[in-house]
Amino acid sequence: MLGLILTTSALEGGSVATALPLLAYAAGASAMLFAVRVLVGRTGRRLPAALRAAVPWAGATTRLAGAAVLAAVVLIAAGWDTSLAAAFPGTGLERLEKGWLERVRPGSQPAADAAPEAARLPQAVLVAAPEAPPLPVLGTMPSLSGASGWLQSPPLAPADLRGKVVLIDFWTFGCVNCQRALPSVRDWAKRYRGDGLVVVGVHAPEFAFERDRANVERAVRRMGLDFPIAIDNDFAVWKAWSNQHWPTLYLVDAQGRVRWRHIGEGAYAETEQAIRQLLDEAKRSVPAGS
Repeated sequence: MLGLILTTSALEGGSVATALPLLAYAAGASAMLFAVRVLVGRTGRRLPAALRAAVPWAGATTRLAGAAVLAAVVLIAAGWDTSLAAAFPGTGLERLEKGWLERVRPGSQPAADAAPEAARLPQAVLVAAPEAPPLPVLGTMPSLSGASGWLQSPPLAPADLRGKVVLIDFWTFGCVNCQRALPSVRDWAKRYRGDGLVVVGVHAPEFAFERDRANVERAVRRMGLDFPIAIDNDFAVWKAWSNQHWPTLYLVDAQGRVRWRHIGEGAYAETEQAIRQLLDEAKRSVPAGS
């Protein structure tokens, strides 16, 4: 929650609207700490002793939890967490999360995403049907200028991409939702590159360590990303696109018009269908057996 509040404040600037959530968070945390201090002050050592007697296995559980935290620190420090997340799509975890929420609150979750089933179907099933309704026009492709640097490509502008179907992916390497979505983005980049699809990643950092170019380069190598990536440390591209979430995918047609947007994980089959539909509109070949 604190990270969300600070990120919102950084993106929207200082104001009463951004200061109030931070003050509310500080007040709530202070109240809880004060309550604990008063309770311990009145009971002395009796409360901790009573808790230990009531839960005799608490000590062993605490040690195991500490060991798990240390193991997680080593995993993250070595960069293995992003490698694992990039190697395996998050559709399975997403199904588990949605299933658990559906058990807790029946009817609260939308229908399960069709991506896992679609992945097992013949590729011909995913070819855009001629009778498919056209995708809406959401606006003209905004600028990509303002990025503080580029990886694996010179700076790109909308004019450089005219005639191509473009997938824009706003992401940051420390975001677990981005890590789960990237395997699909990486696969689309390879599968449809010859058909006219250009994937452009926009790396907009959430935390300070994600602003370091060397850290971004290491994450890109670990995840096996070979498409152009704009380093948007100043959120210039983010603001030009009026983006608000990690990850967010946009599809731009060959005429430079935004035709698709998806926020968060999921909708992989629908996004691939939209890619094929726009490639078909651009009069490019999409082999059914590719």
